[in-house]
Amino acid sequence: MKDALTSLNRPRNDMKTTTLSLRGTEIEKEFTDDIGKITLLRSILLRGHYGGMACDILMLVRYVKEWRYRFNEVKVPVNISNRIYERLRDDASVLKQSKTDDIMNWEEVPNLLHSKSILSSAKLVSSMTMYGIQSLSLKDVSLAGIDFHCSSILEDTVLSDSVKVPRLLDELTPLIPKHLNDDARWIKGIALMKEAMWILSAGVNRRISITGNELLNNIDEQRKEILQKAWKLVSDDVEAYAKRYVSSRLSQSLNLKHRKG
Repeated sequence: MKDALTSLNRPRNDMKTTTLSLRGTEIEKEFTDDIGKITLLRSILLRGHYGGMACDILMLVRYVKEWRYRFNEVKVPVNISNRIYERLRDDASVLKQSKTDDIMNWEEVPNLLHSKSILSSAKLVSSMTMYGIQSLSLKDVSLAGIDFHCSSILEDTVLSDSVKVPRLLDELTPLIPKHLNDDARWIKGIALMKEAMWILSAGVNRRISITGNELLNNIDEQRKEILQKAWKLVSDDVEAYAKRYVSSRLSQSLNLKHRKG
């Protein structure tokens, strides 16, 4: 299941904060001796300090604030707890971790949703601690994560191909305003291919929202069908590029490790 931000009963100026201004000491002071809550909030803050796109940092900051509110509210709204129970109803071992009454507390939610992952992670971590890990391999990396945010994947595989570009623009014609000149059509085509990549590959998220808010990739079917036809023309090339991209960087990392050793 996936989480979603909500503005319900949240002070607007607080939720719009864009910096990692909340420090670990403030969290520890607010949730004294509650290791579970402190760990969750500080973990999100720590990830934020690794950096990233401005929108990602904003999202992490807002999630810290969201979970602070939730922990202080204590009780999970009935509609959300019902969604969680419904999702976990076939897993008796997980449901036993929750209280026997129908009221769910927010502090229970992370462990409930990630109970299986926690068990498998414990085994993996203990194995790595015992035997170590030499390096990541191609199967450890999600190829869908190699997109236009971190690489020139579209430019290198598609937009520099004089054969594919006209075919793509033909497929995308219904979404390109007729009054645009050739340069503007090209720019619009690039934007549409990025949209197709995000909706059909890089941004796909099949997890169910615990809050019921489904805001991402919400486009009409006709537009999606057009983007799918265009994406089908390039998806094999994009996947091949992503494999080369990851393999190259894994190789560089391994060579650097050997030189240092």
